[in-house]
Amino acid sequence: MLALFLLPAGTDLCIAQSALSDAETQSVVNDQSIIKVQPVPEKKIDDFRNDNAFNYMMIEKSGFDFWSLFWYWFNKILAMFFSDKGIAPFIRYLLIFLVVAFIIYKIAGGNLSGIFSSNKKSVSANGFDYFEEDIHQIDLDKKLRESIHDKKFRHAIRFYYLILLKKLDAVELIYWQPGKTNRDYQRELQSKSVLDDFIKLSGIYEYSWYGNFEVSETQFIRWQLGFNEVLQNINNK
Repeated sequence: MLALFLLPAGTDLCIAQSALSDAETQSVVNDQSIIKVQPVPEKKIDDFRNDNAFNYMMIEKSGFDFWSLFWYWFNKILAMFFSDKGIAPFIRYLLIFLVVAFIIYKIAGGNLSGIFSSNKKSVSANGFDYFEEDIHQIDLDKKLRESIHDKKFRHAIRFYYLILLKKLDAVELIYWQPGKTNRDYQRELQSKSVLDDFIKLSGIYEYSWYGNFEVSETQFIRWQLGFNEVLQNINNK
């Protein structure tokens, strides 16, 4: 009886094991395809080697490098200066304008602000070469009277200005010498009142002489009063 009871169970177990074995045999299939290895070109390998994005080695930097930092900021500022973004174009054109204006100022200042022009021929009048001659050896008062008599008021203004320089040098408020400019004398003057008068009279002189403007008799009389007043004040010092 026991054998008959166990027979179906044993039979079922054998059948199940046989079915599982057949299923495993059917699911495992050997791959019979041919594998072909594709070689990598040497150039491609070199490109990867030279690409920093694929460089995973940690390189230890050797301290602070001043020049590297300097060139880094220099290149950065240079790039910003030539950029077309933001206010960079405005700053660029402003700097160019300032440089050009400075050059023009220096050139014009050398020719217009001084009593002695760089062109020696242009400063000769009434037989007196202002560039070469010593104003202390010339009778400027006589030259002034002759210019007023001949109604050469533009020359008269010039002689008045030379008399002013001669007077300032005599009282040691300036040190006169050929080639110095009006700006040089302005820097030497310590008295504010004298400096203000000198700047005003320098403007009159430069306007009439270097500006090559004819001076009318009315203008000359008005400016003559100013020169005489300043000269009188210097005499009283």
